[in-house]
Amino acid sequence: MGLLPVTPPACEPTRPLTPTEQATFQLADGRRIERPVGEARFFYDGKQGVSKVVFAQPTDATVIGVLALKTLGLEVDPVRRELRPVTLFLHSCLS
Repeated sequence: MGLLPVTPPACEPTRPLTPTEQATFQLADGRRIERPVGEARFFYDGKQGVSKVVFAQPTDATVIGVLALKTLGLEVDPVRRELRPVTLFLHSCLS
């Protein structure tokens, strides 16, 4: 599934979020845990996108995943430690 955004329990979305499935995740220490997964709409700097999210427990870390960032047309600049626009590519099949 890749790295998904983790939504903290205290998050107050503008619309109710509903889990649609359960997924198993492997932690860095090798343990496996199950969490509910659903979809959420993200807003940032006038942009919006939809991505799958993990519904966290209070002890889980909160992260925004690469899938959510890509739907917003963003990526992380690891040197400057900030968000930057990503070059979008359009693939077409010519016949």
